[in-house]
Amino acid sequence: MDESKKGGIALTQDEQDILKLEVEALIPVLSQERQPPYRRLAQAIEDGWVAEELEPYLDGLLTLALETGRARSLYRAEGERVLTDLFRRTTRGQALTRQVEQINRSLRVLRGQNLQSLRVGFRTLGSFSLLIETESAIITLTFSSDSVQVDSLSVGGEAGLG
Repeated sequence: MDESKKGGIALTQDEQDILKLEVEALIPVLSQERQPPYRRLAQAIEDGWVAEELEPYLDGLLTLALETGRARSLYRAEGERVLTDLFRRTTRGQALTRQVEQINRSLRVLRGQNLQSLRVGFRTLGSFSLLIETESAIITLTFSSDSVQVDSLSVGGEAGLG
């Protein structure tokens, strides 16, 4: 495998082994029209290199395996870890990692403060908010299956009131 290739993802043998099983299970249930890119993905998996143009299909395959619990039920915790680590190397996984880092930077505002209120809210199907209130800060986070973000952050002023 040529590690100097740009715009793609190199696969480890463990990743290839699991992905091969996943794509082989998926292709037969797809309509004929939807099969060609996944057939190309299957070849890329075999070759150990997923080109950039096939990454959305890899992402879809990983999402299906991870969000449904299929990865854990079929490949146990180790297989789920392998696929999660691979997801983190995809464009969407890297974006989600950056979002999490941003959240953690925002949460540093709360360091050393006493927690006054913590509430989880249901926003819409698959989307939740978390309100964290201290004596001098209020932060609202939104969580969905494909993102986490800071909705609002208030420090000082009216924070901690109410």
